[in-house]
Amino acid sequence: MYMNADMRDYIISCAATQSYYDGLLEHPPERLNVPVRDARMARAYCRRVLDGLMEGVDEDQAVELIRYFEKCELRVIPNERLAAKREMIVVDPRDIEELLKDSISDCALCLKACKEIKRCEKRKRLLKLGIMPKSDRDCPYQGK
Repeated sequence: MYMNADMRDYIISCAATQSYYDGLLEHPPERLNVPVRDARMARAYCRRVLDGLMEGVDEDQAVELIRYFEKCELRVIPNERLAAKREMIVVDPRDIEELLKDSISDCALCLKACKEIKRCEKRKRLLKLGIMPKSDRDCPYQGK
Protein backbone atom coordinates (compact mmCIF):
# COMPACT_ATOMS: atom_id res chain seq x y z
CA MET A 1 0.00 0.00 0.00
CA TYR A 2 1.23 3.49 -0.86
CA MET A 3 1.55 5.81 2.13
CA ASN A 4 0.42 9.40 1.51
CA ALA A 5 1.55 12.44 3.51
CA ASP A 6 -1.44 12.38 5.88
CA MET A 7 -0.92 8.72 6.69
CA ARG A 8 2.79 9.40 7.26
CA ASP A 9 1.94 12.23 9.69
CA TYR A 10 -0.49 10.01 11.60
CA ILE A 11 2.11 7.27 11.90
CA ILE A 12 4.82 9.70 13.03
CA SER A 13 2.50 11.25 15.64
CA CYS A 14 1.44 7.89 16.99
CA ALA A 15 5.03 6.61 17.14
CA ALA A 16 6.13 9.81 18.90
CA THR A 17 3.36 9.43 21.47
CA GLN A 18 4.34 5.82 22.08
CA SER A 19 7.97 6.87 22.45
CA TYR A 20 6.92 9.54 24.96
CA TYR A 21 5.16 6.93 27.10
CA ASP A 22 8.16 4.58 26.81
CA GLY A 23 10.40 7.34 28.17
CA LEU A 24 7.91 8.28 30.88
CA LEU A 25 7.67 4.70 32.10
CA GLU A 26 11.41 4.13 31.87
CA HIS A 27 12.38 7.27 33.82
CA PRO A 28 9.33 8.71 35.59
CA PRO A 29 9.82 12.25 36.91
CA GLU A 30 10.52 12.19 40.65
CA ARG A 31 8.09 14.89 41.72
CA LEU A 32 5.29 13.84 39.39
CA ASN A 33 3.04 11.06 40.59
CA VAL A 34 2.65 9.08 37.37
CA PRO A 35 -0.21 6.59 37.34
CA VAL A 36 1.90 3.77 35.89
CA ARG A 37 -1.02 1.54 35.00
CA ASP A 38 -2.68 4.29 32.95
CA ALA A 39 0.59 5.17 31.22
CA ARG A 40 1.13 1.50 30.28
CA MET A 41 -2.40 1.31 28.94
CA ALA A 42 -1.91 4.46 26.85
CA ARG A 43 1.34 3.05 25.47
CA ALA A 44 -0.40 -0.23 24.60
CA TYR A 45 -3.18 1.62 22.75
CA CYS A 46 -0.60 3.64 20.85
CA ARG A 47 1.07 0.40 19.81
CA ARG A 48 -2.26 -1.04 18.63
CA VAL A 49 -3.04 2.04 16.57
CA LEU A 50 0.49 2.13 15.17
CA ASP A 51 0.33 -1.55 14.21
CA GLY A 52 -2.98 -0.93 12.47
CA LEU A 53 -1.61 2.06 10.57
CA MET A 54 1.56 0.22 9.54
CA GLU A 55 -0.39 -2.79 8.28
CA GLY A 56 0.06 -3.08 4.54
CA VAL A 57 2.72 -0.35 4.26
CA ASP A 58 5.53 -1.26 1.86
CA GLU A 59 8.72 -2.45 3.53
CA ASP A 60 10.83 0.27 1.87
CA GLN A 61 8.49 2.98 3.11
CA ALA A 62 8.42 1.45 6.59
CA VAL A 63 12.24 1.46 6.77
CA GLU A 64 12.34 5.09 5.58
CA LEU A 65 9.70 6.02 8.13
CA ILE A 66 11.60 4.37 10.98
CA ARG A 67 14.81 6.19 10.01
CA TYR A 68 12.93 9.48 9.88
CA PHE A 69 11.20 8.87 13.21
CA GLU A 70 14.48 8.13 14.99
CA LYS A 71 15.51 11.72 14.23
CA CYS A 72 12.27 13.17 15.63
CA GLU A 73 10.94 14.01 19.07
CA LEU A 74 7.51 14.87 20.40
CA ARG A 75 6.97 18.61 20.97
CA VAL A 76 4.06 20.83 21.84
CA ILE A 77 3.78 23.91 19.63
CA PRO A 78 1.52 26.90 20.35
CA ASN A 79 -1.32 27.28 17.86
CA GLU A 80 -0.07 30.63 16.56
CA ARG A 81 3.00 28.88 15.17
CA LEU A 82 0.97 26.34 13.21
CA ALA A 83 0.28 28.94 10.55
CA ALA A 84 3.98 29.58 10.03
CA LYS A 85 6.00 27.65 7.51
CA ARG A 86 9.00 25.65 8.66
CA GLU A 87 11.56 28.29 7.73
CA MET A 88 9.56 31.12 9.27
CA ILE A 89 8.87 32.17 12.81
CA VAL A 90 5.81 34.05 14.02
CA VAL A 91 6.72 37.51 15.25
CA ASP A 92 4.80 40.36 16.78
CA PRO A 93 4.34 43.05 14.09
CA ARG A 94 4.89 45.72 16.75
CA ASP A 95 8.45 44.45 17.23
CA ILE A 96 9.14 44.77 13.51
CA GLU A 97 7.66 48.28 13.43
CA GLU A 98 9.81 49.35 16.39
CA LEU A 99 12.93 48.00 14.72
CA LEU A 100 12.11 49.84 11.52
CA LYS A 101 11.54 53.08 13.43
CA ASP A 102 14.83 52.81 15.30
CA SER A 103 16.95 51.72 12.40
CA ILE A 104 19.79 49.35 13.09
CA SER A 105 22.22 52.08 12.15
CA ASP A 106 21.81 53.23 15.77
CA CYS A 107 23.59 50.03 16.79
CA ALA A 108 26.56 50.95 14.63
CA LEU A 109 27.10 54.08 16.74
CA CYS A 110 26.37 52.39 20.09
CA LEU A 111 28.94 52.64 22.90
CA LYS A 112 27.18 50.52 25.55
CA ALA A 113 29.21 48.10 27.65
CA CYS A 114 28.65 45.17 30.03
CA LYS A 115 25.31 45.46 31.89
CA GLU A 116 24.03 48.17 29.57
CA ILE A 117 24.34 45.73 26.68
CA LYS A 118 22.30 43.09 28.50
CA ARG A 119 19.54 45.64 29.19
CA CYS A 120 19.43 46.92 25.60
CA GLU A 121 15.88 46.54 24.29
CA LYS A 122 16.93 46.65 20.65
CA ARG A 123 19.36 43.76 21.13
CA LYS A 124 16.68 41.74 22.96
CA ARG A 125 14.18 42.37 20.14
CA LEU A 126 16.67 41.29 17.47
CA LEU A 127 17.41 38.06 19.30
CA LYS A 128 13.70 37.46 19.95
CA LEU A 129 12.96 37.85 16.25
CA GLY A 130 15.55 35.26 15.37
CA ILE A 131 18.14 37.66 13.96
CA MET A 132 21.14 35.78 15.24
CA PRO A 133 24.57 37.32 15.77
CA LYS A 134 27.44 36.43 13.46
CA SER A 135 30.08 36.78 16.16
CA ASP A 136 30.35 35.83 19.81
CA ARG A 137 30.99 39.30 21.23
CA ASP A 138 28.66 40.62 23.94
CA CYS A 139 26.65 42.63 21.43
CA PRO A 140 27.27 41.52 17.87
CA TYR A 141 25.14 44.34 16.49
CA GLN A 142 27.48 47.00 17.88
CA GLY A 143 29.77 48.67 15.35
CA LYS A 144 32.82 49.22 17.56
